[in-house]
Amino acid sequence: MQVSREVLEFLGRTNTCTVSNAIEALNVRMRNEGFIHGRLRCMFPEMPPVAGYAVTARMSAGAPPITGLCYYQRVDFWRYVASIPGPKIMVIRDIDRTPGIGALAGELHAQIGKALGAVAWVTNGAIRDFEQIRQAGVQCFAETTTVSHAYAHIVDFG
Repeated sequence: MQVSREVLEFLGRTNTCTVSNAIEALNVRMRNEGFIHGRLRCMFPEMPPVAGYAVTARMSAGAPPITGLCYYQRVDFWRYVASIPGPKIMVIRDIDRTPGIGALAGELHAQIGKALGAVAWVTNGAIRDFEQIRQAGVQCFAETTTVSHAYAHIVDFG
């Protein structure tokens, strides 16, 4: 379902707690569901808020994949990203026992995502290339930063 540009712009300038209050008032879900909690934090608080469509995937970095280690070997994933309307927010769940052992979101993935309409990355894991992502103007929400990719790869998406 497409959301109007006006609604996306409204959400982009509205305090997140206000949006949460409105959702609670509508009783469309349990009050303890539907939001991120824990140690996730905004990596670039000086950047403006973002709103968009979630592009979801699961990743792992703890062990090499059987196939598709390199980003250019996952054309199916990039086609999926391209198929979602923009603006897009990459929501990547790290399924490793220790999330953040390696980062999928770095300079290259931020630039590719940006070229495909992504304005932000959200992950319970790590990002890398911190300054390069900031310079690209891509907002990030993550639990931590790391220097390594380790074996970061997309497990599944959508």
